[in-house]
Amino acid sequence: MLLSLHLNNFQKHEDLRLDFGSGLHLLKGANEKGKSTLLRAALYALFGARALPLPLAETVTWGKPEGSLKVELAFRHDGTDYTIKRSKSGAELLADGLRVSGQAEVTGFVERLLGVSASLAAKLMLAQQSALQGALSDGTAVSLIETLADFDLLETIVDKIQTHYATGNTTALEQQLAAMPK
Repeated sequence: MLLSLHLNNFQKHEDLRLDFGSGLHLLKGANEKGKSTLLRAALYALFGARALPLPLAETVTWGKPEGSLKVELAFRHDGTDYTIKRSKSGAELLADGLRVSGQAEVTGFVERLLGVSASLAAKLMLAQQSALQGALSDGTAVSLIETLADFDLLETIVDKIQTHYATGNTTALEQQLAAMPK
């Protein structure tokens, strides 16, 4: 779950901070207002410049030095809060009692934590609708989506409902109830 995202000189956003509450969030806006940029910034924080579609020199806000581009992402995974700070000059991941430093080291930690490579994450997060089929042809992608969607939890809930409550067509039960003496 994303907790916050702070961008400095990342494409259209010179200084933008978003704090996310719990639940589902919707990004709405006109074309070319920076919605996809937020996804690219989160991708950059998690996986570094290799996961971006453009080099940092073309990702930095126009007219700003490449070294001024910075992204900070706070997120929660399996009950642990993590913060990643990433820029051209380095990357750092912090969590309770944990510190990982270095571009490759932070990227590797995130890949292991989330169980997805930077290249697959980029394909899934930034794919055009028509390109998703190719990314999904890899069984790893399907497994990742099922894990992120927590399908196991949904199956457990459905099983418990079916075990403890009548489910399906209720016509027969309604007829039985109607036939009972009052």
